[in-house]
Amino acid sequence: QLKEAIPLYEHAIHTNPSFDDGKLNLSNVYYNLGEYQKAMDWLNRVDTIRNPKNQADRESNARTNARQAEYRKVFLEKMK
Repeated sequence: QLKEAIPLYEHAIHTNPSFDDGKLNLSNVYYNLGEYQKAMDWLNRVDTIRNPKNQADRESNARTNARQAEYRKVFLEKMK
């Protein structure tokens, strides 16, 4: 079932390159499949808003950065 999600996320990301939740989710799919390098590659593609203009943007950046840091820590442990 997880493998079936890959082309769906890839299509969604191709359609909307700023779909960071999709990139994080795809990273998580690869992680759960044991493909840790692919998981890290997708994690590294997640962007944050470069110049946050309001509180919502700053909060979004904080959430994204926290998820990235958490995922990186777990992925790096698995890649050892």
